[in-house]
Amino acid sequence: DKKGETPVEKGPIKYLDYLIARADVPTSARFLARNVLLEKVKIQSPVFGNSNISLENVNDAPSTTALPISLKVKSNDNPLEINMTFDYSSGQKVPKVTGNFAKLDLSKLQSNLSGGAGLAFTSGLASGQFNGLVTSESIDLTVDVEVQNMQASSQGDGILGLGGQTTSEAFKILKDLKTTIKIVGPITEPRLVFDTHGLQDSIKQALVKAGKDRLAEEIDKQVEKQLGDKLKDKVPEELKDVIKEPKDIIKGLGGLLGGKKEQDK
Repeated sequence: DKKGETPVEKGPIKYLDYLIARADVPTSARFLARNVLLEKVKIQSPVFGNSNISLENVNDAPSTTALPISLKVKSNDNPLEINMTFDYSSGQKVPKVTGNFAKLDLSKLQSNLSGGAGLAFTSGLASGQFNGLVTSESIDLTVDVEVQNMQASSQGDGILGLGGQTTSEAFKILKDLKTTIKIVGPITEPRLVFDTHGLQDSIKQALVKAGKDRLAEEIDKQVEKQLGDKLKDKVPEELKDVIKEPKDIIKGLGGLLGGKKEQDK
């Protein structure tokens, strides 16, 4: 007989115990902008300055639409132009990135370099192609770059362990340069790594062509002394990172030719 029992009160239903949070990813794009043009955008970097920015196929479901999203930046203050394409045709959430850039003025980079940079640029235009992956958090790009009409002098200890005097002598002759660079790390503080062996060969060939055999031999000796077996088609542990605290993405180019962070010393 249950007539004499005290009724049990039911507690409130905890709805949050049954909820699963997830991003509401649309199965199809809710908006698609075929062409977007932003004119006279002030970018806080001496490399870009006042620029025009154009985009193609901007949408909120790129993996579903599978359309390539293109970005083009053309500086109005400098000759620099950058073209970048995010390829979503494979259906992957992280797209492959390809692109090219032309007429990057190396002298404009100087304000972005710390005192630990091995070189100080007074002129030179860089162009090249790149490919890799870029997310909202990290970057991993391989860049084939060509520099023309370069004028640079040594500062500090120079580059590749050559010392200031040898570096200055070499770059009085080296006006054109081809090399491969890696840009890797967090998107807010990317690090730049270059092919030390390839760069050494480029410098040496320029010196030999100019009849500076003694200087070429000196470079061989000093590089071997500094890096030894690390030159065998490997990127050295030293990342040559001389990037100041990043204020814009171009800061990632700071370590092009030498130097290290304080904590790496």
